[in-house]
Amino acid sequence: MHEVLSSQTSELDTPTDQEVESYAGTGVGNRSFKDDLLKRDGYKCHITSFQDSKQPALNTNIPNVQLQATHILPRGVCKVDEAQGLLGSVGRMFKVLSLVNLTSFTLQTVRTATTTFNLLVNFTGLPATTLEELCGHIDDPSNIMMLQSDAHDAFEDFTWYLKKTEKDNVYTMKSITRKGLIRLPKDNLVTFIDHSSEFSSLDLTQKSTHPVPLPNSLYIAIHATVAQVLDISGAGNFFDELLDQCRDGEGNIPLVLSWSAFEKVMSEEAMRESIFEASHSTRVRVY
Repeated sequence: MHEVLSSQTSELDTPTDQEVESYAGTGVGNRSFKDDLLKRDGYKCHITSFQDSKQPALNTNIPNVQLQATHILPRGVCKVDEAQGLLGSVGRMFKVLSLVNLTSFTLQTVRTATTTFNLLVNFTGLPATTLEELCGHIDDPSNIMMLQSDAHDAFEDFTWYLKKTEKDNVYTMKSITRKGLIRLPKDNLVTFIDHSSEFSSLDLTQKSTHPVPLPNSLYIAIHATVAQVLDISGAGNFFDELLDQCRDGEGNIPLVLSWSAFEKVMSEEAMRESIFEASHSTRVRVY
């Protein structure tokens, strides 16, 4: 996707399998959390239908891969910001929403983009308390789906999203770009079903199978909202062009790994502009 967004999401990325186990705890009975997710999703990627290598009955006609537990809402959005509190930290991920009505690329616009959380509430129609409560379920199975690496990366880059249909747990896959996606689902439909019971006879460690929550439609809707706003507003291109103005003397674009780092770069650029404005009768832009 866009350069700065890819950098920014590195702080918000879905964790590794080991981290998932650590944060979410173990699964039902003696099974691991990831095992529960694999069984629920039928050991298949929801987009490509490729099977996980742990599939008990591997089909030699279907490619087998290592599926990744993909957070719908990244865990990073719930990192508490000591200065702004929980709501401020949730808002970090969605600050791009405040750029939806931009008509010009100016530093002043960025400095005044302080209503992000309110914008998110308006876009999703959710009360702020509900958004706060989401953080308590960030590592719940309802916020995770199993995907292979290319679909996983593209989902985190907001280059595809799921749109709810009239049927429960059935979604239409919407691709902003096919770049990086090996294969799309049949008829572009993704259906979430708990397949856990289908593998109970193969799981000798369990006498019974407990249902595993399916991906939550609310989380999916929030992800879809962000993806669509990014696509319509061109916010990613805005960030790219803005950072391009901040190249150093050797022409390098500053490394941005988080929103706070982005704000720091913008503040330094604003300071340089102020110094030059004070020492020149006409405004000079520093590149």
